[in-house]
Amino acid sequence: MHGCYILRANRIGEYQDGDTNWKFYGDSMLINPEGEVDMMLEDKESMLIETIEKRVITEHRKVWGFERELRARE
Repeated sequence: MHGCYILRANRIGEYQDGDTNWKFYGDSMLINPEGEVDMMLEDKESMLIETIEKRVITEHRKVWGFERELRARE
């Protein structure tokens, strides 16, 4: 709704905390303002590097017009 990128970071591997065994599955991802996954890391250790462009955010906000509608309601 606000036209922003979302970075979801999740670790991989296992961790034991007392009687609880945690298993982390990875799947870190970068989601663009349109809600599409731009980059995704799966279940292996890796690094995500991506260029984020302010122009994409600005264009998305103009197309959707949420801020314009909110201002009109005030």
